[in-house]
Amino acid sequence: MTELTIIEQAVLDLIPLSIERKIAIREISSLIDIDERSVYEVINSLRKKGIPICAIRHGEPTNRGTLSLQAKKNVRRVLLHIKRK
Repeated sequence: MTELTIIEQAVLDLIPLSIERKIAIREISSLIDIDERSVYEVINSLRKKGIPICAIRHGEPTNRGTLSLQAKKNVRRVLLHIKRK
């Protein structure tokens, strides 16, 4: 897998591994002090590198726009990537 940039790693480190725990784009933006559009660009870059990030785009307003690494189906792939760091 392609090496991650510093900003990609910072965003990835903030995204929880479980759907029960999730984080909003706005929260990531605030924590690492970059604008929300840049967070979206980083997330798209991570997805292109094969990291399975899912977003909730429906349901309760409090859940919309939150992120988590896709659990269950892709956990092995995510854990292998994390171990290689």
